[in-house]
Amino acid sequence: MRHSGLISTGRRVAILLPAILALHHGLAYAEFQFVRAVTGLSPGDGLDPWGIAVDSGNNVWVSDFGNSRVLALTPAGDLIRQISGLQEPFFPVAPLGLAIDSAQHVWVADGVQAIDQFTADGQLVSLVRDTNPTNFLPFAVAIGPAGDLWVANAGDSNVEQFDLNGNLLRQFGSPGIGNGQFDLPLGIAVDAHGHVWVADTYNNRIQEFSANGDYLSQIGSLGTGDGQFNQPTGIEFDPLGRLWVADTGNNRLQSFTGAGTYLGQFGSFGHQNGQFLEPSDLAFDALGNMWVVDRGNRRIQEFANVPEPSTMLLAVIGSLIVLATRRLRPGC
Repeated sequence: MRHSGLISTGRRVAILLPAILALHHGLAYAEFQFVRAVTGLSPGDGLDPWGIAVDSGNNVWVSDFGNSRVLALTPAGDLIRQISGLQEPFFPVAPLGLAIDSAQHVWVADGVQAIDQFTADGQLVSLVRDTNPTNFLPFAVAIGPAGDLWVANAGDSNVEQFDLNGNLLRQFGSPGIGNGQFDLPLGIAVDAHGHVWVADTYNNRIQEFSANGDYLSQIGSLGTGDGQFNQPTGIEFDPLGRLWVADTGNNRLQSFTGAGTYLGQFGSFGHQNGQFLEPSDLAFDALGNMWVVDRGNRRIQEFANVPEPSTMLLAVIGSLIVLATRRLRPGC
């Protein structure tokens, strides 16, 4: 045979594809570069941040828990406004997780047994409360693709769904270690399919549920290895549909596919740029730039989404595969 000494076409493709996929996955989490850190509004006005969200104008909203306020920052990190719970109407009191709906209203998980809704200019619209307010301790909120409000309720170790008028639609979960049970859920996100993902913090895992609250899957266990967690808190999907987890106790961020397959991680313990001390939340703007609440260092860090070269590289290598295939055809 004319090419008997060469690797067959099928085998050659089989060898190339894993390398391509490995390269693509390797860049899936390493495409961010440090841009800036926001440490406060002035030298004497530091942050005690917990949650973060980005609106449609790429403005960054930060819950400044220890100072009982929510801050709105420009994409460059400059202050636009603050909503202070120390002034009338005296909300938020203990702001934690944040979410922004399609009307650009800001929803604040307030540690005083309420969800506060504000307009973009800081006017209080409504308070959402649970039917059992004594145990209602909302730590995180998310807006689903249908426009509904999802709440991680640490008080009852459950998840609650409301419409935007504050009416309770459903709740699921209970304290425990089994599937669909929680031990202090502190983070929540909803993907493009309407599936609800919950950071089951003290069980060191992320659980996935259908929009009806049916248990679907989970990722993680206690540890420091790839895909393991130490008290994960904030979770979010980026514009490409990848799931990102603030692995708080391990001082890092981890990335997964939308199906929960581990992709990679970055960050380590420390106080330098790109390092973290108990990161509690993260959010993405429309361009895919990442903002991280570096809670223990009392700052917000921004990371730029560097254009990923793997897309171009995949196209080039794909063309080479096609060319190799043609040249290896019998009779060539």
